[in-house]
Amino acid sequence: MRLSTRPKEFASIALLAILSGCAHTGPGVRTLNSIEKTPTQTLRAYEKESQKEDLNLVLNEEYDRKPEFLREVKNKKVDFWVNYFSKREKARFLRFLKNGAKYQATIERIFDDYGLPKELFFVGLIESGYYLGAKSRASAVGPWQFIKATGKRYGLTIRGGIDERRSIIKSTQAAALYFQDLYNIFGDWELALSAYNAGEYGVVRRIRKAKTRDYYELSAKKVLPKETRHYVPKVLAAMKIVQNPEKYGISLPSPKADRYLNTKEVTLKRRVSLGQLVKKTGVPKSTILSLNPDLYWRTIPYVRNGYTIFLPNKNYKAIEEINSRQRIASTNTTYRVRRGDNLSRIAEKFNVGLSELKRANNIRRSNFIKVGQRLSIPGSGVQYASYKVRRGDNLYSIARKNHTSISRILKLNNLRTRTIYPGQTLKLPTTDKRFYTVRPGDYLIKIAKKHGVSVSQLKRLNSIKSKIYPGQRLVVQIN
Repeated sequence: MRLSTRPKEFASIALLAILSGCAHTGPGVRTLNSIEKTPTQTLRAYEKESQKEDLNLVLNEEYDRKPEFLREVKNKKVDFWVNYFSKREKARFLRFLKNGAKYQATIERIFDDYGLPKELFFVGLIESGYYLGAKSRASAVGPWQFIKATGKRYGLTIRGGIDERRSIIKSTQAAALYFQDLYNIFGDWELALSAYNAGEYGVVRRIRKAKTRDYYELSAKKVLPKETRHYVPKVLAAMKIVQNPEKYGISLPSPKADRYLNTKEVTLKRRVSLGQLVKKTGVPKSTILSLNPDLYWRTIPYVRNGYTIFLPNKNYKAIEEINSRQRIASTNTTYRVRRGDNLSRIAEKFNVGLSELKRANNIRRSNFIKVGQRLSIPGSGVQYASYKVRRGDNLYSIARKNHTSISRILKLNNLRTRTIYPGQTLKLPTTDKRFYTVRPGDYLIKIAKKHGVSVSQLKRLNSIKSKIYPGQRLVVQIN
């Protein structure tokens, strides 16, 4: 699999170019369970009945489970990859080991919690070299190379500004659930990893075609895809080198402590910018992004059930303050269907779920749409904030305070008159503000001229008369 990554060394190297390209398929729910599951538990989350039927054929066959993680065998493919990693691509393999050392303690802890062998760490080494931003030609992303559909089925959030496939904690939890399912379907780790690479349905078909469940027989008969026949040997080769590094002239990097043991999980229930989060918590932006590589916008968007991030372990009263703010909601907008469109493509274009799009347009069973049809796109229009009317309020004071007009409030709330009452909830359009911090020697005329506004506008925007002071933060523009 050729990975498209930012550093040139990742984009061009042959090592990652021939590592596995797995389009993992298989749903699950993020829960902490023992590895042993009943067939019913294993198949519970699979959506299609045809998928359940195919997998059930294998699940119901009698076989002895093999809990040992990858049997040691004399195999030419393993020898080839040992030689490849320790000689031909030694420098790059060492870089992957060094990168993996940053996360190994965290990964092994998660696998241990899920009742899985810690050696699954080496699968991630083969998948991505533990480059968190790794992306394949098939758009598989992150250390465990999940495609979007599978990531979502295993509980990962993937939408504008967020991609949990890049989070070492969240993606490893999702991978653990997938490994649990694969082991329970196939009963040994050679077949489970083959399915991780080639997909469980592909392996099921090949087992039934060849009438054997032995990985090495399937490989010898060339029933499995070529890439899959080399996948398990790559993992075994990496393990073999690390278990006896002196023999292969490898100097292992020093293991790093599990940095997430000293972090705190914080749930954000409101949209917040990284700048606001830095200001409220006192945690540097670099630390927030380092602990939460799943964030890649300047704003952490609103997620229905809240969004979990990791911060250094201390009390954060500021989070309560952020979560208690008025919720930012949004109106729907419409989209006219064009030739070649389908619901999945439209949902992806607007970063909304397919089921959410169907629900908003009362589309039940069929996904049929026609050219020229107008669809309502949920949550993509003009944003608004909720405001509860207080005693003494009137539309003029509310409009002035929130930098909008009475007519906009009337229109947004479908009001025919200006009569409002205490306790009433109004929708108010949100604004995009630009700020300026007053410096020594500044005065209102100078600031107003610099930002293309009048002095009277500047006073009105900031509810001030004329006196300003260094360090004061002024609103200089509102869109």
